[in-house]
Amino acid sequence: MHRRDARLEDSEAFPDLGRAGNAREEMDVLTRELAGAIGLGGRARHTAGAAERARTAVQKRVRGAIGRLEDALPGLARHLDATVHTGAFCGYLPEGRRRRR
Repeated sequence: MHRRDARLEDSEAFPDLGRAGNAREEMDVLTRELAGAIGLGGRARHTAGAAERARTAVQKRVRGAIGRLEDALPGLARHLDATVHTGAFCGYLPEGRRRRR
């Protein structure tokens, strides 16, 4: 039997309702945390690495800034949308220039 289960059983066997409630609450918190760490079908949930999180954050910010230009300067927004590239590397590639591979 797991140590926490034994603690809960002990506290319920003896009239110590405060201790039983604390043990039950702790088990509920741990159960929720473990359930959140498990993906579909019981497989481990994979989280993105720091570089991937940074890349997606930069992409969202750049695209958001370009999107906010739509109302005030639609021509500039279209130009930037076509020439600003995000991904593993970000860059401004004006028309007529080719991307290095």
